[in-house]
Amino acid sequence: MTGINIIALEYSLSRARKVGDHLFAIDDSGQELPGFQSTFEEFGKQSDKTPGLFWAMGLASTLYNVLEEIVIDASISERFENHIGQS
Repeated sequence: MTGINIIALEYSLSRARKVGDHLFAIDDSGQELPGFQSTFEEFGKQSDKTPGLFWAMGLASTLYNVLEEIVIDASISERFENHIGQS
């Protein structure tokens, strides 16, 4: 991001605060979770076909109010990627 773009962004955010606008951001991030049996039961097992190597993946979703700098909502759910059945 160039200096001009940063200045324009700062001006836009400052103006939005003054007129009471809202600006929200959503982030979805894959998160590797601890490899406990209870985690596998809740989120499933992931594997890259390496024998005996398993892990759990979750999808962390966050709704963020950018102008107020607060999290509005957050959750973690199962992420389906190379999902295999429970054994």
